[in-house]
Amino acid sequence: MIIYVATAGYLDDVPEDQVSVWESAFYRYIDANHPEIGDEIIEKSVKARDKMSEELLQKLNAAIEDFKKTAAPH
Repeated sequence: MIIYVATAGYLDDVPEDQVSVWESAFYRYIDANHPEIGDEIIEKSVKARDKMSEELLQKLNAAIEDFKKTAAPH
């Protein structure tokens, strides 16, 4: 997930020395609030070797946006 987050520009406003803190908080947020996203990513990438579907990307983008608004470290 963090590779997607970084390449999609979601870390552009995060100071470099805060990226690891942000990443840890993001994973805790996903685990607590959207565990199905992580489960689906694992299922698609490990078992099926498929790319993430548009629907899954939309869910992930929405979760990232919500995290940045409500729970991301500043």
